Amino acid sequence: MIINSLLIKDGYFEKRYEFEKGFNLIHSAPNSVGKTTLLRSLIYAMGYPIPGTKKFPLTKPEFTLNFQLESGETAQIVRKDREVSFNDEFFVVPAEQLSLQKSVFELNDEILLSNLLGVFYVDQEKGWTLLNRGKVIGNVRFNIYDFILSLTGKHSENLSRKLDSLNRAIAKYKNFQNIVEYQSTLNEEHNFVMDSSRVALEKDKTLLEYKKRASEKEVSILKRCLKDQNSFVNFIDSLRLSIKLEDGRSQIITKENLIGVEENKSLIKARIELLADEICSYTQNLSKIDAEIEKADSDLSLIEVETLESQYDRQISSLNMNQSAVKGALTSFEKQRKEVEEEMDVLAKTDTSVIDRIHTIIYGYAQELDVVDYTSPSQDYIFTSDLKSLSGAIFHKIVFCFKLAYVRLVEEKCNCYLPIILDSPSGREVSEENVRKMMGILKRDFSNHQIIIASIHDFGYADKVIEIKETLMENAKMKGV
Repeated sequence: MIINSLLIKDGYFEKRYEFEKGFNLIHSAPNSVGKTTLLRSLIYAMGYPIPGTKKFPLTKPEFTLNFQLESGETAQIVRKDREVSFNDEFFVVPAEQLSLQKSVFELNDEILLSNLLGVFYVDQEKGWTLLNRGKVIGNVRFNIYDFILSLTGKHSENLSRKLDSLNRAIAKYKNFQNIVEYQSTLNEEHNFVMDSSRVALEKDKTLLEYKKRASEKEVSILKRCLKDQNSFVNFIDSLRLSIKLEDGRSQIITKENLIGVEENKSLIKARIELLADEICSYTQNLSKIDAEIEKADSDLSLIEVETLESQYDRQISSLNMNQSAVKGALTSFEKQRKEVEEEMDVLAKTDTSVIDRIHTIIYGYAQELDVVDYTSPSQDYIFTSDLKSLSGAIFHKIVFCFKLAYVRLVEEKCNCYLPIILDSPSGREVSEENVRKMMGILKRDFSNHQIIIASIHDFGYADKVIEIKETLMENAKMKGV
């Protein structure tokens, strides 16, 4: 994948950023002028659900990303908030994020795609502390077990989904445990009476499941209609039919003079987006419904603090939650999670060739960057969770070594040359000499990959320097001018 350009339309203004195939440096002398925002805009345009910055939220502008696919074909993504078009296809993200990215990256493995951002992107806030598992940015995560298993073809979607489900359940039941403990205190202090609402909750759950299925079915029908309409309009255009006007002249019917086509498309897209919102809402409510009851209308004055507090206490006290059951469920989920993690560990280590290759790359670059003493010659080192013993600069360089290994493995196993996008590689007390070594490695060993770096330093390796002096949209042009 090679990014050619990014067009940002914000209100009445637009700004285009052009990129080269090789080493691109997004540079500014001062901080906080738009370098991070530009990098995040690139990632956001690819369909990822990531946050903007304080000065520039990403949900309002329209982004047009022009790039070259691995196949050599050119492609275009246009994104505004949740609506994304990729060439002639229409998607609503995040609900259809993986479907979109299958086309963008020309990869079909959903587990690999779910972990891909953690391979090629390093965010300035969390990225330089992400070694082999954790958050990449926002709620996008990376897990080395999933990554390795997807490359070996031995991954189990059931195991990955089960682990995901167990992590959510554990987080949920830890909250339940806090509620139960508070509920116990309330009942002891105020003698509140418990009121079971199990039947009502089950009814709500059944109704929500029905509504969600109905909405998903309608989305499927609308998408088919949108595709059929495009085909029909192209068919009419190809026939070159004519109509006779009142003055006797004839008029050829084309897609440009058909009335109502675009309006109808907009209505269908708006309905799809509305339904996507409804589906997300149903999904969220279904995941919480076993632990919630309908909340009473809390339209009370903020001045009535004691009354409001008393009302909430009574609602919490009335929840039908059994302390022993919650504790037992939490213990069970944690035990199941440990079993799944052990199973994934065994499965990942059955094919040592991938693990050995990752370790070899990490170890080699660690030697070059003088941090090999903080690693281990054991292959199991790539799964390490011992991060507290590493200082800022050492940790920074080791994270860099891990990232290079991940990028190289995707290249070798999938024939996919991902862009390498790094934000602020000179942070965390890393000396200028070490940063130059890191950039030199990229220039020397990853010349087949597009490299995009954001930094206040010019390392002298860039094929193109994009200079931002004050703001991301500086020198923007009026639309259409």
